[in-house]
Amino acid sequence: MDLAAPIQMPPSLGAQSTEVESITGVPTAAGTIDVLGIDPATFASGAYWNPVFAGKPLAYYLGLLDHAPRSRGTLAVVVANGQLPASASIQLQLDTGVTVARRLRVLATVSCFPGTNGSDPLVVTDAVALSGFAVRRAVWSHQSADAVARAVGSAGGTAVELVDSSTVLDATSFLAVGWSFAFLQALGVLIGLIAVAGMLLYLETRQRSRLAGYVLARRMGMARRSHGLSVLVELTSTLLVGAVVGGVLGVVAAALVHSDLNPLPDLPPGSVLTIPVLVVLVALAAAVMTAAGGSWWAQRAADRSSPALVLRGTGP
Repeated sequence: MDLAAPIQMPPSLGAQSTEVESITGVPTAAGTIDVLGIDPATFASGAYWNPVFAGKPLAYYLGLLDHAPRSRGTLAVVVANGQLPASASIQLQLDTGVTVARRLRVLATVSCFPGTNGSDPLVVTDAVALSGFAVRRAVWSHQSADAVARAVGSAGGTAVELVDSSTVLDATSFLAVGWSFAFLQALGVLIGLIAVAGMLLYLETRQRSRLAGYVLARRMGMARRSHGLSVLVELTSTLLVGAVVGGVLGVVAAALVHSDLNPLPDLPPGSVLTIPVLVVLVALAAAVMTAAGGSWWAQRAADRSSPALVLRGTGP
């Protein structure tokens, strides 16, 4: 959310938000760059970070900016999406309209950083170093757009522009990819339902032979619990192996094609392959629960059958 003026961060946003300052299109000898001023103490709360952005954790780069010595006329920066000369200098405009020069002291260079937008390099510095300059202020937050708008309004702030994930995903460039993945998700649910139906058919086709074996085993002293456990182990091992193999093949397939599914290939960091750990765990849990339901159904059918009819071959 872009702001018309700086605000005191509302307590309701503090744990998941941060305020940033930006200056775009700053001319240098090597071309234009963008400048991003951040608060190292709160930036990690509101910004998105992925390990593929850089070789070290976000906390490392925030620590560099937080502990960098401050000197008049110099900006300690982390450079993303490009390279800058060691003695690079930029011209920045003060709130009064006066233009002053600032020399850059590069602390680290990364391939990408939150706020990178387009082909221009991004230099990230402590927002304190941009005090007095003409900057564009914004709030970044992991909360919903409506929650951020309400909190900013209650703090006396005025929103100039509000951008959230749905706004970006509704852009034409992303619609085709979004629809493709929605179709694949629906297909995955359908395959799961087919697997459940297949398990029920498997149990039904083996029902007669299983009942005969169950009745004889009970006469020989096998406990009811042992039969149910054996069916559970049989179904769980089959479904879990299928879920694991399917998950591995899915990751391999995604790794092979994900680089070709980027609608904006010039925008760093490119397509990022992220394994949905939560979805995988839910799928494995669903496989176990399905096996448990199938074993309960098989045990219930066995308990309701008549041993005499089963042994004579006339039972269910």
